[in-house]
Amino acid sequence: LDNKKTIQLDEFIMKKILKWVAIVFVALVVIGLIFGKDENKNSSSTSEPNNAVSDVSNEAQQPEAIPPMEVTSEEILKAYKTNEIAANKKFKDQNLLVSGRIDSIEADFSDDPVIVFKTADQYEFLKPRASLAKDEQDKAAELAKGQDIKLLCSKISEVAGMPTLSECVIK
Repeated sequence: LDNKKTIQLDEFIMKKILKWVAIVFVALVVIGLIFGKDENKNSSSTSEPNNAVSDVSNEAQQPEAIPPMEVTSEEILKAYKTNEIAANKKFKDQNLLVSGRIDSIEADFSDDPVIVFKTADQYEFLKPRASLAKDEQDKAAELAKGQDIKLLCSKISEVAGMPTLSECVIK
């Protein structure tokens, strides 16, 4: 009888251990997916051979730089509220020259400046936001609420329905 209870107790403990191992494994996979995306992009670009001769010869053949897409913060908000998939297709992988009025200048979770754009609806919760490039962050101290601004941004995404621009330079 004691042997049967010991076996049941061992099985119970083993199930608990396996459950926690599975939880930790899933958590590590999720963390890897979240933080591993940018590293994969950078590693693929660094694995390309550095061939200075071909770079010089291709320099004359490359087309002129594509001008940025000019858009207002209000147009971005409307596009994302209407259809996030269509908005991503339109704005992703584009350099965007975004104009709008500053609603607020805030600090994100790592104390980096974030510019929140004013919207036509003063009660709008999902206002477009823009994070400045590292070398532009000190300029945020010179900005003011209500000021018109133009930002050249190289990345756009959406977080919980809120358009989020990043790598922005003040123009």
